[in-house]
Amino acid sequence: NAESTSECILELTDFLESGEYLVCINAENDDKFYSFESENSGTNCGYKGDLSVTSGYDYPLFVQVPNFASSALFNLNQITAEEFADFRVAANNYLTDVYNKDCSTECILPVKISGINQQLEISSIKIDYSSRGREPYTDKVYSLSSTPLLVSYEGVVDLSKLGFILPSAGIKNLVISIDDEPILEKKVNIIVAPQILSLEPLNFPAGVPIVFKVNVSSNLNITDYSWNFGDGSATQVTTVNSVSHTYGNSSVYYDLQISVKDSSGSVSSKNFTILAGSPKEIVNLTISSKRIKLQNVADSLKSYPTWQSDYMKKLLKLEEYMAEVERLDKKRINIVSDSDLIKLAFELINLSIPERVFISSEMPSPFLIDAVNIDPTPLKKIGGGIGEDDLSEYKPSIAQWQMENIFGVMLTKRFEVLKDNNQISFLMNLYSVNLESSSSDESYFIANQGLDVLETDGSFDFKDSGKFSYLTIPANTKKMFTFISPSVEDLIVYISPVVSDLPYISEEIGVCNFNTVCEKDLKENYRNCRSDCKPVGRTIYWIFLILIFGLGIYTFLQVWYKNNYEKVLFEDRAHLFNLVSYVDNMTSRSTSEGEIRAKLAQQGWSSEKINYAFKKSKGQKAGMYELIPVEKLLSMLRQRESKKQVKTNPSLIPATPRSIMPQHTNLNKAQNPRQNIKRW
Repeated sequence: NAESTSECILELTDFLESGEYLVCINAENDDKFYSFESENSGTNCGYKGDLSVTSGYDYPLFVQVPNFASSALFNLNQITAEEFADFRVAANNYLTDVYNKDCSTECILPVKISGINQQLEISSIKIDYSSRGREPYTDKVYSLSSTPLLVSYEGVVDLSKLGFILPSAGIKNLVISIDDEPILEKKVNIIVAPQILSLEPLNFPAGVPIVFKVNVSSNLNITDYSWNFGDGSATQVTTVNSVSHTYGNSSVYYDLQISVKDSSGSVSSKNFTILAGSPKEIVNLTISSKRIKLQNVADSLKSYPTWQSDYMKKLLKLEEYMAEVERLDKKRINIVSDSDLIKLAFELINLSIPERVFISSEMPSPFLIDAVNIDPTPLKKIGGGIGEDDLSEYKPSIAQWQMENIFGVMLTKRFEVLKDNNQISFLMNLYSVNLESSSSDESYFIANQGLDVLETDGSFDFKDSGKFSYLTIPANTKKMFTFISPSVEDLIVYISPVVSDLPYISEEIGVCNFNTVCEKDLKENYRNCRSDCKPVGRTIYWIFLILIFGLGIYTFLQVWYKNNYEKVLFEDRAHLFNLVSYVDNMTSRSTSEGEIRAKLAQQGWSSEKINYAFKKSKGQKAGMYELIPVEKLLSMLRQRESKKQVKTNPSLIPATPRSIMPQHTNLNKAQNPRQNIKRW
């Protein structure tokens, strides 16, 4: 029926790529017939039946991509968010990366909902979050847009939120570029301003004097601390980092602004949101906050092996802190008066607990040690095989043996703890050892800390040697092990066999004192003390031989080049004569060298032959630079030999010539010029 329209929806099992496709319409069976509208003007791409037939018509066949139907109302709650890669974790990561989780002023959390062009209605937004022990929420959502800004500004520009990392203080070269095109280059003086790190306390009872203390990092002395308490009171200026102030109203949040100035005049400011609450409110808030912080630390330690996390809990006194918080919470239950609650609030505020454990540095170290740092005393107890009291003479031998037989690295991880008063302190060092011994003798890993200090996972045991500990390393083996030291002092380790297996056990043991001075009176030489004594004489001898050999090779190439290069380059010497004559001729006509070279190149002469001809024409040496004038020396020797022969045989003296002109001086132009020159 030509007046009706038919349509169908293709159920595709996979998405189609964009492109050109062939659409065919067939009748269901031979009993049904259909007719289509068609047109044959312009360009046609339709076919009837066989595709091999030339296209003559178009048919009204259209393909349209459908749209999705409107979505029903659905809730995007926490469970749904976790199905979409955990929205909560993504939000926390963003706030950490951009704001370092400091939302004392504000934090903007951008959320992007993407899809095809459509109408979307968002309603009933509510985001719960935690902040300083509180669990508020927000239902405010705003549309965000970004527009590139053009800034024309004079004064101080704060680049802190742009993520720039400035180099150390001093005169630096500043280059500002747009699309890799420098627009400004200038010398600038970088001054490191003081950095305000933290303020304590942030939550406190109202109506009583509170001592606030600010923590500042600065390379220079801080001369002024300015305190704007945000309650309408006058700004106070102090020369120390603490001040006392009383907030009258309770259950009120204030913005306390602190500005500090160093001795160079640099000023930094920072705002802190603080809560002046009722005694009961502050006690409840502080207990809850400390419980959460202690539990967060305990949870973070679960990522480490059990023996490490248990040892860190022990060093942190985590269970003791948890017990103390519980004790204070039970004490709270029995308190009735505000005065006792205020005392409890200050007791809680002054209880500084761990808030975070982190790795402050990682440093791999190869097994190399200065002999000066070695204390060989433990070798006596281990069974060094020597009865001497003083083993200091074995220090160089131990260092030498370790360098030749031990390969590997020891990784040191330094752990530190941040407390809720923003003080950072050392916690422990974790040492991971990966070594290989190529020695056929058993050796010992010796550390300068006692057995009562070091902690292991129990798979191996250090043995005690007084204030030292040691571990046996089997011969020709690879060994990996990890241990902990809570000592802040540097750990010094070395590996050594028993004394009887050390090298240089002779009268020369310990002669090398590694002071970079070769002391022959101590029998130091380059064999037993290479660090102090260098084989200078032998080195000079070999350098001299190498120079002589190189000079000989160069002289040989120089003579060969002079005697053979011209023959190889011009097998027919007449070509050289003609080429030089041409260069001389053209030069005498004031033709430039470039023009001469171009004309010769057009005639098929190689650049090597042209260069050689120009050197000959100018009287320059065409061979290698003569370091040794071989021909001149040979000529001098021949002259000396001739003089000797004349002295012994006077008849060899030639008679005075009657004529120095040849009998035939006319050159036949048809003859080879070189042949005439030879006859001459």
